[in-house]
Amino acid sequence: MLKIFDGHNDTLNRKYNSHPIKDFDFLSTNSDAHLDLPKARSGGISGGMCAVFTEGDAPTQEQAEQNAQLVSGDIVDIESRSGGSFKQCRSASEIQTAMDNGTFAATLHFEGAEPIKPDLSNLEYWYGKGLRSIGITWSRPNAFADGVSFGFGTLPDQGSGLTAAGRELVRQCNELGILIDMAHLSAAGVRHVLEISTQPVAVTHGNVWQLCNSPRNLTDDQLKAIAANDGVIGINFHKGFLSPTGDSDSDIDMQTIVSHFQYIANLIGIRHLAIGSDFDGAFMPDCLADASKMPNLISALNTAGFSHEDIELIACKNWLRIFPD
Repeated sequence: MLKIFDGHNDTLNRKYNSHPIKDFDFLSTNSDAHLDLPKARSGGISGGMCAVFTEGDAPTQEQAEQNAQLVSGDIVDIESRSGGSFKQCRSASEIQTAMDNGTFAATLHFEGAEPIKPDLSNLEYWYGKGLRSIGITWSRPNAFADGVSFGFGTLPDQGSGLTAAGRELVRQCNELGILIDMAHLSAAGVRHVLEISTQPVAVTHGNVWQLCNSPRNLTDDQLKAIAANDGVIGINFHKGFLSPTGDSDSDIDMQTIVSHFQYIANLIGIRHLAIGSDFDGAFMPDCLADASKMPNLISALNTAGFSHEDIELIACKNWLRIFPD
């Protein structure tokens, strides 16, 4: 059976933000959640990067660290209660083993580096807690870099990129074995990461700017630069980052979603293409309303001419290739 590893979800974090999933338990069916264990099993999702995101224009260090403690604690708690159906994984080999055993393989991910102190004095602590991927920014500036705005019709060429702390963050993450995620990062920040990183990098959830002119999406030059780094882009299912008009209120069809996969495959190759749903953090199209609908996407990719081997790369193998081990 095809195994899918999802590059980005906000499911566990939804317990703690301003629009929580009510009475949420990942191991049980939750009607208003995009992703839980029963939906994941139904849809073939065998694991994913579970994000920590701290709300607000400029969250304090204390708020960010508290949120990270809550989500990382939930991952440990879910594993302890799961009876072997959920496991926190810290390497590509652990992810593969868990998925082969029918266990949901969860990894801890920071969406925005705010839980990391600017002097990086707690980076190794979070590594010890299982942090294995880190998005430097959300759509706001922090101590490490500039994020991009939400202004549809604009380019991501906003801000001055990485700060000195951000540059050092990339270097130390490379040394420790923490995947760098460039989602939400300004164009200058993307350039700086690619200049510094000695390891393949990711955009865990991002789409094609030429098809949807959101600054959160990637231009052709950025896509080519990521390919040159041997990095991977996970396609985001948020309607506003897929629609040609940037509209997140109206539904979109499966072909619109598939067109982003096709564009990247044709421009830079299957090796750099993956899935980064943004489940429980965005507005999903009806055809991918939750994790149980993932077979709709796999079928559509097959119909569009992607081979079984191509789809295996997109679904899981490309993430495992660049994930730390």
